[in-house]
Amino acid sequence: MRTTKNTLRAWFDEGKAAGKEFMMVGHDTFDHEDYPVFCSRHDFSAERAKRDGVNMQRIIEVYDLSQDRETQMAEGLAWHCPQPADSTPPLDERRRRS
Repeated sequence: MRTTKNTLRAWFDEGKAAGKEFMMVGHDTFDHEDYPVFCSRHDFSAERAKRDGVNMQRIIEVYDLSQDRETQMAEGLAWHCPQPADSTPPLDERRRRS
């Protein structure tokens, strides 16, 4: 199921209100559902490792909650990892948001 931009906005605002720094959008390739994963710069790599390529899950987007929400959403697929984390987006999960 494709996640709508309104759902992404709500998740973004939820993470920001909780004081998190990043929001990863996880995708379950079994039931095709997306879900948010909120984290800080310090636990980003560990949270990504738990979900990216594990148990039929992929990380398909990364939002920096300190940056402008609409600018990131306009990119199609946002990929704003903290540095020096891997800044290369996954190539096997390319899809545009509607």
